[in-house]
Amino acid sequence: MMAVLPGAFRFPENSITSGPDQAVWFSQVGKDEGSPDGIGRVSLDGVYTSWPLPPGTAPRGITAGPDGALWFTQRGGIGRITVRGEVASFPIPQAERPSCVVAGPDGALWFTTAAKVGRLAPSGEVTLWSVPDAEQLSALVAVPGGGFWLADSKADVVRRFSPPRGQPTDGTRRR
Repeated sequence: MMAVLPGAFRFPENSITSGPDQAVWFSQVGKDEGSPDGIGRVSLDGVYTSWPLPPGTAPRGITAGPDGALWFTQRGGIGRITVRGEVASFPIPQAERPSCVVAGPDGALWFTTAAKVGRLAPSGEVTLWSVPDAEQLSALVAVPGGGFWLADSKADVVRRFSPPRGQPTDGTRRR
């Protein structure tokens, strides 16, 4: 089976995941200035649904979260969409441009920016850490025993990252 989707958008990297509802969820970025950004869904029987996002949102990475919703990176922060299509946004101005987001083993959402790793706790608390020598962090994956592996696409390396204990290097903000 193949679902043919409208061609007014493109798929960014890390832009597809399976959802808690067994459907496929993905980020959509408008191809042209007037084309809307959005989050799309294709059900098991091939039915396509799309939820528009504000212009310039530019969603990228998407993942199923520990709360049964889908979480995605967007310009200026992290977005959340429920399986019913309710959208919320968590602005993180100090996070530059988040690119990848994953659910961590601690129940929080973890994300990358160009040179930082961030954590969005269920309480809304955001923590950021600089990664020494990072150039363009583009993906991360949690590893057993704690920590993450990070893909640095500009430096062409894979880095190991473990959040330091104590104070973060770039500050913490509560929502």
